[in-house]
Amino acid sequence: MRIQKTLSTVIVFLIGVFAVPSAFSSNIGRNVYGIWTETYNGAKYGMAATDADAVSLDNWNGFVISDRTDSPVPEGSKYMRFAINTTGWVGAGISCQNTGGSKNMSSYYNGYLKFYARSSNSIVATYKVGLKIGTSTEVWFSLNSYGFSADGSWHEISVPLNTATNANLTSANLANITQLFMISNSGAALTIGHAVDIDNIVWVKSGTGSFTPSLKRISDDVAVTTITWNGSSAISGNAGWTASDQYIELDLDMYVTNKIWDVRIYTDNGATDRNGLMSPSLNHKIPLCWRASDYKLPYAVGGDTRTLTIGEVAVSSVTAKLYDAGAVSNPASADYWCWFWMLDKAENHTEDYNVIWDNRGFQGAENTGAFYGMNQTLGIFPRIYLGAKFLNVVGGQRYSATITVEFAYE
Repeated sequence: MRIQKTLSTVIVFLIGVFAVPSAFSSNIGRNVYGIWTETYNGAKYGMAATDADAVSLDNWNGFVISDRTDSPVPEGSKYMRFAINTTGWVGAGISCQNTGGSKNMSSYYNGYLKFYARSSNSIVATYKVGLKIGTSTEVWFSLNSYGFSADGSWHEISVPLNTATNANLTSANLANITQLFMISNSGAALTIGHAVDIDNIVWVKSGTGSFTPSLKRISDDVAVTTITWNGSSAISGNAGWTASDQYIELDLDMYVTNKIWDVRIYTDNGATDRNGLMSPSLNHKIPLCWRASDYKLPYAVGGDTRTLTIGEVAVSSVTAKLYDAGAVSNPASADYWCWFWMLDKAENHTEDYNVIWDNRGFQGAENTGAFYGMNQTLGIFPRIYLGAKFLNVVGGQRYSATITVEFAYE
């Protein structure tokens, strides 16, 4: 299945026109509401109570909870490990920290609570996961009733959220959820050191969902319909690589993590070596590049600096790579190349070179496996920045390109 969003851009005197769908809505009520995930927007950790999506991970007793990044990871780059540290009972939950301390999840009635679980400890099969309604009603489900097996492999757990599975789950009481996810040994015997791994906790409606790109200005994040360079003013023909004034923000609101999926970007200009903005009358190209990030750029906190300054260096007689010239003083020693040459549809797509985002995370560097997980605290919207090489550009010409952002899954 392929969902293509074709973003036609035409530059006249170096000013672009870029049409995209409108911005998406808030997190609560989305088709997929992420609880602990690097793919889906939803709950946010460590936020003030004034944020409607604020939650907290609470360790009630007996667990040592840690983030792990060792392979395999079902989704993103990390998962949670709940390790046993007591011989008594263990329990933990993800509680609503927003004003009022509850969330209205009634729109997910007839949907599912989904997550991945893994353990090689057979007693974990009798563990329970659950939800809390209001201040006192807890609804629990045994892992072994929903596809879990303690065989050391990851298993997708899918719990229906309706009265067909539990009389306590109605549309009315789902409107007052105070714990979005809970886990407990529920009286099962414990052995210190045993563990259960959890990943990609989401609430999912029964609908199909959507994939949406939006175009926003870097300066103020306002949605726009036009892409420009240098504030719409003229750019010197010797300006070299310059980042655009806007970025593309991606939003995936369709549950696909149990499938093979990716998001790619490319031009569709009809021939090889046309991977840029073209002047048909002269057959002259302005090369394009792109960069993905989980943060809005430019970004600087402490020693972590990410800019929109594009540098180019030849790494062989036939290959040049693009890097962050504002953050890397010596490109010869750069350990990553975060700007990617744009490919055209007619060129080779057998590698990951034009993949923006997949179940590993966003592509942050031109190295094998250089995919990074998202920062859920600020929301999961991968951003794509565009650059163009204004070198020897011909004035008075009409340059154009068709850029496609494609979401595909099997």
